[in-house]
Amino acid sequence: MSTYGILKEIFSSPLKESKLIERGEETFIIKPNATLAGKNLSSLDISKANLGSANLHKANLNKTNMRHANLQAADLSGADLSGADLSGANLNMASLEGTKLTGVKGLKGHL
Repeated sequence: MSTYGILKEIFSSPLKESKLIERGEETFIIKPNATLAGKNLSSLDISKANLGSANLHKANLNKTNMRHANLQAADLSGADLSGADLSGANLNMASLEGTKLTGVKGLKGHL
């Protein structure tokens, strides 16, 4: 994504709700309604992130720290959440169909 594209994405939401994460050549914009389908976000710290209504379909979230993240109405269908920490995360109305949940922490009361 170009610098212009990144800035445009960031400023389409309030700054306090956006977070940039770089991994190698890729830059991820973590924000409400983000489109991160199929992306490799494994082992990242996105705790307290606002990913409400985000598209995380088939994303690799293996061992990702998502403590206290807002995942309300997010599409996590087909995602790999193996070993992720969802303690305190808001999963209200999130789609978890076909999601890999082996070893996930903090799901008590959500399923």
